[in-house]
Amino acid sequence: MMISVIIAILLIVFIVWWFYFRKVDDSKAVEANNNLQKAQVVIQGGYTPSTLVLQKGIPAEVEFLQKDSTACLAEIKSAELALDQKIEPNEKISVKVPTDQAGEFNYSCGMNMFHGKVVVK
Repeated sequence: MMISVIIAILLIVFIVWWFYFRKVDDSKAVEANNNLQKAQVVIQGGYTPSTLVLQKGIPAEVEFLQKDSTACLAEIKSAELALDQKIEPNEKISVKVPTDQAGEFNYSCGMNMFHGKVVVK
């Protein structure tokens, strides 16, 4: 009985760490081409890359490509980017990112379990 309780507690701690505290550094600096910064985030088991770094003052567009059929990842939300949209498998959506000021734009899946961000420097 005690072993089952310990295993359950360890499993809960692992799940909480995995979804809320795990830090994966897969940031990507985006280069401007013809005075436009364009980047793609692939949605498959999370967001890859999870962090995009854009240059301040150069127009930017981020394309989200859905490669996952998980219900949680079928929706993408961002208060900062005014984004709340469902996205079907193999569908792409493009979002213009304001680059007039430095800052961070966070986004997540519909259940707020997977996160990503766009950083303007």
